[in-house]
Amino acid sequence: EQVRSGDQPEQAIALLLRAVDMDPRSFTARYWLGVARSRCEQWQNAVREFESALKLGESAELWRYYGLAQIELGEFDEGRHALRRASSLGEDKAPLFDLACAFEREGRKREAFTAVTEYLKHQHDDPLGWEFMEVLSRTSAQGQEPTGEAESPERKEYRAFKDLYCDEAMGTLLESRRRLLDDGEGFPMA
Repeated sequence: EQVRSGDQPEQAIALLLRAVDMDPRSFTARYWLGVARSRCEQWQNAVREFESALKLGESAELWRYYGLAQIELGEFDEGRHALRRASSLGEDKAPLFDLACAFEREGRKREAFTAVTEYLKHQHDDPLGWEFMEVLSRTSAQGQEPTGEAESPERKEYRAFKDLYCDEAMGTLLESRRRLLDDGEGFPMA
C-alpha cells in the first residue's frame, strides 16, 4: 500500500526487499520494488527489478514503468519499445502519451506528433494531450517557432484532427441534448 500511495518509498523498498528475499520468484514483489525504486529515482535498480519481473510475467503497467525508467537512463530505443509493448497489452493508452514525450525529449518532433495523435484517437477528451499536440504543431522540426510563412504540415494536421474530434464530440453532445429534450427530461439549449 505504501508503494501505491507513494508514501515513504524508502520504507516500502525495505519491506519489498524482504519480500524478494523470502520469494525471489515473486512477480508482484519485483514489480512493486521496481516502482518504489522509480519513485526514489533509482533508475538503474528499478530497471533491474523490472527486468526480473519480466522474466516472471508481464503486464501493461510493468512494461510502462520499465519503459519510463529506461528513458530516464537515456536508453530511448529500449524505452520506446517497452512503451509500445505496454500500449499493445492494455486498455490504457497512456503509454502512447509517454512515447510522445520520449520522442519530444529526443528532439524527434514529428514522431512525437504522430504518437500523441495516436494517443488522442483513444483519449480524445484529454486536455493535456491536446495541449501537447498543439505545442508540437507550432514547433518546426528544428524546435523553433515558425516564422509566420507557410503553415507547417503538423499544424495543418493538428487543425484537421482537432476539427474531426471536436465536430464528433459536439455532434454527440447535441444528439444527447436532443434526446433529453424529446424525453422531456432535458433543458433547453441556448
